[in-house]
Amino acid sequence: MSSQAKVLTLCQLGLLRPITSDYLIDETERILSEKSPRLLPTFERLQTRINWEFVPEPDDDEVSKWKTLVPENDAPILAAAVLAKVKRLVTLDVKDFIRMPQVAEKSGLMIVTPRDLLVEIRAVLAQGFSKNR
Repeated sequence: MSSQAKVLTLCQLGLLRPITSDYLIDETERILSEKSPRLLPTFERLQTRINWEFVPEPDDDEVSKWKTLVPENDAPILAAAVLAKVKRLVTLDVKDFIRMPQVAEKSGLMIVTPRDLLVEIRAVLAQGFSKNR
């Protein structure tokens, strides 16, 4: 099972609080249609099984602030995450978010891949279990 599938399973179980926007769902569907169309039905099923918290779409002024840091199609995602004050922005977009440290610095967000998030969760759980012994 992929890291992103594991993270989505944790969301489905209610162990993580998934925050999203309509734009992000649409963008995910667009990317899946182009790059991995066989995964689209799975994503569509997950949408109904996960208790997503939808945040309002940022206005054009807010989105414009981020267009100098990330590609135009990613600016609404970053703007929504900043406005929602998320604890983690979890993304597979390594090129435009992870490898660009100035995005995290200027947005104030912790930006991680699904794998990074799972490593962090495992470390927290291991630490918690070792304290209880």
